[in-house]
Amino acid sequence: MAILAKGTGTAAAVGAWRRVLVVMPGYMASPTSGDVGSGSLPLMVAGAVWRGLTRENHRAWVRFYRDFYSNPRDPAYMGARLSTLFAEHCPGASVVLVGPGGAIDAVGEAGWLQAAIPLATNGKDPADCVAALGDAIGQLSAVDPFDAVLIVHPDAIGLGQEAVENVLAGRWADRLFALSGRRRLRRLDGRQRRRFRRRRFFAETRIVESWIARGLWVMASVLAVRDRLAGVDRS
Repeated sequence: MAILAKGTGTAAAVGAWRRVLVVMPGYMASPTSGDVGSGSLPLMVAGAVWRGLTRENHRAWVRFYRDFYSNPRDPAYMGARLSTLFAEHCPGASVVLVGPGGAIDAVGEAGWLQAAIPLATNGKDPADCVAALGDAIGQLSAVDPFDAVLIVHPDAIGLGQEAVENVLAGRWADRLFALSGRRRLRRLDGRQRRRFRRRRFFAETRIVESWIARGLWVMASVLAVRDRLAGVDRS
């Protein structure tokens, strides 16, 4: 399946890649809803208000559907997408892969892979992953500069990966890209990261769906009262 390069100039930029750092942290959506809106003060405040107005059983329901609809791909699938990306757009690229040991094992001995650095993390805790990534970046100083740094999102929007993106953007903001589990390749500039933050907020809260459900309930109640007053029997 082809990789779809999104955004002006993305495909041309990928064609010029020769040395690439691929960071594959895995799916790290929060199991507690505690970091809703991270990366943006207004969204963090909105997330705190949302947590204050909702019960835990509702938040657990939201997390269940968040994970269901995000449908994160496994490392083997994303490794195959990386193989497609490098074969289609930059067949001569030399790649260093950084990620949890399980992700590296799933990728295997791909032809494009020059070296792999396993992270001492299970790929679930963003703070743990960031600490391990900091150690890995220190090891990479001998082989940097990279033409591009590519973070792998196993879902469509990289749920839970805000902290990892911050670390990468702090060093390689001008050459940071994201490959999603939906085969979309994007330049991860400031504008795109802000867009992801908004989309992650709505995915983490399901505010739109909740208000639509409440609106339908109110509408149904109003219609039922109107029918009763008008003597209409719809049974």
